[in-house]
Amino acid sequence: MRQGLFRAAVLLLALIVVSVVATKTTLRGQDDYEVALPAEFFISHLPVDFNTFGGGFPKGTIEDGAVYGWLTFVAIHWPAKKGKRGMQDESLPLNSQADPRVWETYRGRVEIYPGTGKPFDDSQKADDYGFDAPPRYIYDPARVGSYPGLQKGEVPACPGTTPSASVPLHNLDEPNHHQVRSGLSPKEPYPGQQILLESKANRMEYVYVASRGWYGDKSIAEAKKRTGEYVRTNLT
Repeated sequence: MRQGLFRAAVLLLALIVVSVVATKTTLRGQDDYEVALPAEFFISHLPVDFNTFGGGFPKGTIEDGAVYGWLTFVAIHWPAKKGKRGMQDESLPLNSQADPRVWETYRGRVEIYPGTGKPFDDSQKADDYGFDAPPRYIYDPARVGSYPGLQKGEVPACPGTTPSASVPLHNLDEPNHHQVRSGLSPKEPYPGQQILLESKANRMEYVYVASRGWYGDKSIAEAKKRTGEYVRTNLT
């Protein structure tokens, strides 16, 4: 129920902001101007590119950027297709009560960079490295320990909670993000609780990482090293 209310609030905010953008606004002290939205604004598929039919990004305007951003926002909040991750169910409308939404089905961080092993089975390589497989959250067994009935690296439900019938799509396992210390406990009236985060990646990013073997600590370190070398050589 709480998740449904949150989603409804997000969609309502989107509608309000889009309605404002679609009427009149002021930018950098210029005269009021009107922003023309596409004839079919609330559509399920992601935009192909920024300013696709107007010359691409180099010829794009701030208005084009706003339209591109909202088209993307609407598409990833579309009801997801059953059995698929990151794919819209075009048979349902945006305001459907169906769960989950497209962005919720994206792969979580530890589904891309597991604490041990690979994020896919070898038999899944031809099928986008198993992107559509149900979620599995595997951490470093040396850090999280082992638990009866679970695979090495898996952790049980939090104390005092009832385990889900299936592995949930949301996995709030990050106490900070880009050095933002969100994991610190808030003050009263919620002592002992934490604000946690999750990071998700779409199919394209996941396949890019998995196909290059960049999911292990050693591989990530090598990729970071080569990226640093490229920046120092070509961009400084």
